[in-house]
Amino acid sequence: MGEIINLESTEETSINNGELYGENNTKKKGKKEKVKKEKNKKDKSNKKGKKAGKIIIAIIVIIAIVLFVIYKKSQGNIPTIVSTAAVTKGDISSELSTSGSVESELTKYYFAPVTAIAEKVNVLAGDLVEAGQSLVSFNSSDLEQEEEKTELQRTASSAEYQGSLANNVKNQVKLTDASNNIANVEPMITFQKQHIKDLQANLNSSESKEKVRLYSSQYSINQQMSNIQYQIEFGTNTVSELASLNLQYHNLNLSLQNINSQLSMLDLDGGFTASEKEIVEQQNVLTDLQTFLTEQQTIKNTAEPGVLTSYAKTQLQANDQLSALLLEQAKENLEKAQSGITADFKGVVTAIGVVEGTPVATGTQLLTLASNTDVKVVISVSKYDLENLEVGQSAAVTINGKDYEGTVSRISHIAVKNSAGAAMVTAEIHINNPDDSIYLGIEAKVKVETASKSQVLMVPVEAVNTDTTGNFVYVVENGIVVRKDVTTGISSTSFIEITGGLEEGEDVITTISTDLAEGAAVAVIPTEK
Repeated sequence: MGEIINLESTEETSINNGELYGENNTKKKGKKEKVKKEKNKKDKSNKKGKKAGKIIIAIIVIIAIVLFVIYKKSQGNIPTIVSTAAVTKGDISSELSTSGSVESELTKYYFAPVTAIAEKVNVLAGDLVEAGQSLVSFNSSDLEQEEEKTELQRTASSAEYQGSLANNVKNQVKLTDASNNIANVEPMITFQKQHIKDLQANLNSSESKEKVRLYSSQYSINQQMSNIQYQIEFGTNTVSELASLNLQYHNLNLSLQNINSQLSMLDLDGGFTASEKEIVEQQNVLTDLQTFLTEQQTIKNTAEPGVLTSYAKTQLQANDQLSALLLEQAKENLEKAQSGITADFKGVVTAIGVVEGTPVATGTQLLTLASNTDVKVVISVSKYDLENLEVGQSAAVTINGKDYEGTVSRISHIAVKNSAGAAMVTAEIHINNPDDSIYLGIEAKVKVETASKSQVLMVPVEAVNTDTTGNFVYVVENGIVVRKDVTTGISSTSFIEITGGLEEGEDVITTISTDLAEGAAVAVIPTEK
């Protein structure tokens, strides 16, 4: 028959010539897919068979337990059905699982550096900005004018200061020279006066004495008139001072005319005797000395007020330094206004406190920038969680459905009561690998690994009970519950470490029931290990 099938197949192909070649391939492919489907069905059937086998075994076990319970009930002793688990060795880690809010670790408040108009506000609250990005710009025209004005004031102040110092030096020199000259000429005048008195004592006639006096007065008046004329021509005099000098010159001129008139009435035919001539010459010397003394006293009196005291010097210096500081401040204010406010770091603008186009005073809060690269999650923990929490522990953080690595960076030492009245302590989790997917203020889930141990004895957490004497577990011995005291270590959500009281391989009851007590009869449901 196999040959007949082959012939039919060949005949069918020859009838359709080469046209059905593709169809033949299609049939082959269909046959392969059919085999594959049959294989999958067979695998599924095997799996179902295995699963069904497990279910059957479980049903048989349950039926056996039920029959056992029925038997015990007929005997008047109904056991409690319990599950057990073996004491095993493994790795265990305890963790704190909670939630908190995302906050920035770096927040900066920007204030107006100058008094100016906020010409442009370039961001809105909630905007993400880069470091160096312009946030607020100012109108600097008023500050430019202020800077120019202050610079002119500085130039004038500096010139005044330097001029005052130069004049002080000149007046100091004049005062010193005049004081020295006065000290030298005063003894000479005293000597000259005495010398003239001695010479006059040798004169015999009153006419000679008068003649000498008149000539000496004539010489003195001429000297005074010359001095006044010099002051009128070269001095810096006010109108009133100039009028006073002219009046003095006029009066001296009248005195000179009077002396000349008196001299004309004296008999001068005989000329001067040697004694008279000597006295006149010495009188002229005295006049010159007195004139010089007067000049030096005038110079001293004029220069003395121009010499700066230490207080005046300090004041001038302070004024000069103040003008320099004002100019520096004006330049700095202008530079700040022209630079505007720029972001110091990458972050999110969390608040805007300025309206575009309005004047702001120095110190006005403009905006707030919070970093989104230096971020943390703030959590609240109870005193029980605080026992196992330490700075430096690793944490797994989930924000907006995305996982991040974290580290416990800070634990507050102040507890604050929550709405329920429980004392809670704030802790901070630093995000080690932040990105732009993090939004400030949103909720984050946190898991902190507080402890971990490898290859330790452990049992399911539901197996450990606690009373006033401590921790204990129940085990089954010959169908009877037996209590065993244990010491425990760290625990996870599923397992708890056993540090004493049990050995590996022992079975402990994991059923949670108020009926369990030491000495109670139980029926154990075997658990798959």
